[in-house]
Amino acid sequence: IPRQDSRDGYRDMQEYIWALEDERLQELLDIAIQGSGAFRRFKDVLTRYPEARAEWFRFRDEREAQRMIDWFASVGIEPEFT
Repeated sequence: IPRQDSRDGYRDMQEYIWALEDERLQELLDIAIQGSGAFRRFKDVLTRYPEARAEWFRFRDEREAQRMIDWFASVGIEPEFT
């Protein structure tokens, strides 16, 4: 399975931000991901919002799982989940 690269992670952060209903948190996170150190600042902002932090980790995990499933399909493997 190819390793996820930082572009995938950055795109996940952007899409999570766009999906937020809390406009203030959306603004804080959008600012946080600008420039070098984006991943650390993103996580630092989320430490002040425990519910959003938990939602982020669920969102990220689902995205990573979908990328794995898509990769399996691209090489002709149908994974079995138990």
